[in-house]
Amino acid sequence: MNFLWPAFLGALAALSVPLWLHLLKRTSRKLTPFPSLDLLGRQAVRQYRRQLFRKNLVLLLRCLAIAGIVFAFARPYWPLEHSENNRAVIVAVDNSASMLAQGRREAVEAWLVPQLAKLRPPDQLGVLMLHPTPSWLVPLSYDLEAAKTVLKRLPQGYESSDYRPGLDVAAARLALATAQRKEILLAGDSQQAAWLKANFQRSLPGGIHLLTPAVPAAPKRQAALVALNARRGPGNHLRFEAHVFNGGAQEEEREITFFAHDQRLGSVSARLAPGKTAKIHAEFPYSRNQEALALRASLSADDQPADDHVYVALPSVSDRRVMVSPPPAPSDTDYLQHALLSLSTASQTLTEIHQHPFPEIGTPWNPTSVALLRGPHPFSPQHVRQLDDFLEAGGSAWIFCDGSPEQEAWFKKQDVHLSALPLANSQRTHLRDLALQHPLLAPFANHSLLPLLTIRFQQGWSLRGPAVEVLAQWADRTPAMVEFYVGKGRILATGFNESRGSSNFPVEAAWLPFVHQGILWLSENQTQQPQGSRVSEPLALPGAGTWSALDTPRPVVSQQGNGSITPTTPGLYSFTDESVVRYFAVNLSPEESDLSPWPTPSDFKHLEVEETEPAETERQPTPSPKDPTLVEERDTWWWLLLLALILLVLEMGISNRTYP
Repeated sequence: MNFLWPAFLGALAALSVPLWLHLLKRTSRKLTPFPSLDLLGRQAVRQYRRQLFRKNLVLLLRCLAIAGIVFAFARPYWPLEHSENNRAVIVAVDNSASMLAQGRREAVEAWLVPQLAKLRPPDQLGVLMLHPTPSWLVPLSYDLEAAKTVLKRLPQGYESSDYRPGLDVAAARLALATAQRKEILLAGDSQQAAWLKANFQRSLPGGIHLLTPAVPAAPKRQAALVALNARRGPGNHLRFEAHVFNGGAQEEEREITFFAHDQRLGSVSARLAPGKTAKIHAEFPYSRNQEALALRASLSADDQPADDHVYVALPSVSDRRVMVSPPPAPSDTDYLQHALLSLSTASQTLTEIHQHPFPEIGTPWNPTSVALLRGPHPFSPQHVRQLDDFLEAGGSAWIFCDGSPEQEAWFKKQDVHLSALPLANSQRTHLRDLALQHPLLAPFANHSLLPLLTIRFQQGWSLRGPAVEVLAQWADRTPAMVEFYVGKGRILATGFNESRGSSNFPVEAAWLPFVHQGILWLSENQTQQPQGSRVSEPLALPGAGTWSALDTPRPVVSQQGNGSITPTTPGLYSFTDESVVRYFAVNLSPEESDLSPWPTPSDFKHLEVEETEPAETERQPTPSPKDPTLVEERDTWWWLLLLALILLVLEMGISNRTYP
């Protein structure tokens, strides 16, 4: 037997009080003979002994009552049978999309059953969900039933796999536990992609054991739709390019079916070589292809249903959102704004342009917009972080070069060198070697290139870089217009600006169609990103509105979004703000389609390091447990209080008959 609160035993000093009172009454007195007492004889002696016995009994009852109260407050307990070999266990749940493959989750659940059955008080159990970032479903505690309830059916998800962050979080928590054995149960399929960042040379803290279920075999029949491109073709046609990966060991013939909203457009069959990605092209007529479109491609079913669908969303051709940075210097004529105004009011013949205010400092830029950037203002330290985030999220930008130090510094970060053309005051230059097949310039090639080739530039800048695609050159054969990417964002950089002082371009007939075609081309950037947004990646929204699921593998509750939202389920979604409906596509990470297991499971043991036994002089005494759930008290403290109460009642009754 031991005590939860042994400090209360110090209160046993209170036993000295009744002892002192008892001894006080036994103080010696002077004896005076009295002859008449002799007549009492033996009866007087018996009466005296009876009184003495009662006094001693009262003393005993008082001492026992005090001792009972003290022992009750000290909380006596008996160690549980398992307390000398207890365990602290954290179950790290793999909720990535690969666990949705046929039979994988069921196999892991079956493996967990005997592992959890071994746990009994005072063992500890916690549940940690690994993806997208480690988060506790049940923190490590002695409440075994709470954690077991969660683990009766493992949580499902569509996340990407990465085991190491979750293992580090679990190991850090176990390092603080006082159990004799510490374990991490990795409830996952040991997918190869999940272990790529594990770094087996960096082990877990000493004394922590990693247990994993049997590594499943790679599926024999597994193909995945990993990407989908869609664009509008001539004559109300939709053109698709589907990327299909065959992760199986044999060649297969599969069928890909294409949908626009709920309408089935048609199917295409393809033979897939093992371990290869095939590009499947298809084209279908669709009368409503000028509207905003929610499109899907589906693969015939196999062992992994999660990656048999891929989604893409096309904006309406009349929904082009543009934001323009302020002009670098006030002027009487802003030729760029004049062009945008003309485009926005010419919706009968040209695609409609909706201009939005340029965001203030600190306000995120909407990546569904096209940013027209000029002068040093957008590249200033106050704005450059917003610009970089905008491009990383998939936004498109048109940069009109002016040679400002801010522009030059930003281009240098992107490995693009900006340099002014060596033109004297009377010299002029022009464009040449236009990339006629590029969508930006193809409309001019179909009509006449002369309006572009005859423009005279008295000021210009060349843009050189290893990753740029040159769309046009200056007369000295240096790049005049280039395209390159930053993150998911597309950049069109022109080595001239919209200023009348740099060229006669803004007053020529080609200016308006050139601006129009540039905005059309840049606004298609979102549709050229086959993966759309990824599961668990923040997705920028064009404002405040209602986010609803249109086509998802499991139900998703509608919610209000403002500025951004983080989808956790792939599919097609609609976002409604101010009665305008826009569609968004969310897809799985392609890495989750490769179900190959880690080839050498013996590497997992490299993460374990046996805990070194401390020297005898360094060992610390094991502290008494303070949690009543860890010990067996058998309600002893309650019975001790009841016994103390009974003893006090008896003491009162006897003392009233003993002392006058």
